[in-house]
Amino acid sequence: MKISKYNEFILYTVFGVGTTLVNFIVYWLMLRFMGEGMYLLANVVAWLASVIYAFVTNQLSVFRSTAKDFPTVMQEAIKFAGARVISLVFEEVGLFVMLTILNFGEYALRIGNFTFDGSLLTKLFLAVFVVLSNYFFSKFIIVSSATNIATTPV
Repeated sequence: MKISKYNEFILYTVFGVGTTLVNFIVYWLMLRFMGEGMYLLANVVAWLASVIYAFVTNQLSVFRSTAKDFPTVMQEAIKFAGARVISLVFEEVGLFVMLTILNFGEYALRIGNFTFDGSLLTKLFLAVFVVLSNYFFSKFIIVSSATNIATTPV
């Protein structure tokens, strides 16, 4: 069955929403467990959980990586996490600037019984860049280069 470029994008979007939910839920839980002042550490833990989820879903369902041997899968995993480190650094710097320097933590948005504090609102704002950059890296750098390496004679 041939997957069109639109189906791939739709699948990436669906699993991307799942990845974002994993990230936000873990971040929120970590803030509740560790305290609001630990937002940078909470973000790293949330990043780790979401990267694991995203790697598995992207490789198996979205981009349908053909890598089956352990060295190639590990190569893809390292590139995947490496590319995600770029967006983690952007998000960490963005959180620090927006919450510590610009005091966005003072703001909140209440919807029904749930309040989005400044930390969650800032993460939501930064998530747009993170999602777009992660798609680019996943599509054009990680799977493409690992597939080329796997099919190139040694």
